[in-house]
Amino acid sequence: MWSLGCVLAELYLGWPLYPGACEYDQLRYITQTQGPVPDHLLAVAAKTDRFYRRIGIDAFRRTLWRLKVSSLPFWVIQELNLLSSDVRIFEISNRIR
Repeated sequence: MWSLGCVLAELYLGWPLYPGACEYDQLRYITQTQGPVPDHLLAVAAKTDRFYRRIGIDAFRRTLWRLKVSSLPFWVIQELNLLSSDVRIFEISNRIR
C-alpha cells in the first residue's frame, strides 16, 4: 500500500518523491526523510547486506544495522553524476485544495 501511495503522489505531483540515481540513493533519501528502517525488518530483508552493515547486538540479542556509506571517493561520485541533484523544497499546502 505504501508504494502505491508513493506512485499516486508522484503522478499527482509530477516528480518522484524519492529521487535517486540508484537503489542506494533512494534508500538513503527515504531513511533521511522517514527515519531508519526497523531492525526486525532488516533482519529478514533479502538485500540488507547490500545496503547495510551489522554494527552489533543489543541487550535483547537483536542485530543492529547501519546504512553503508558509499565506498567511492566523493570526486568519483560527483564525476559519475551519482549524487542526487534533487534539492527542491515543496510546500504541500499550496498543492492541496
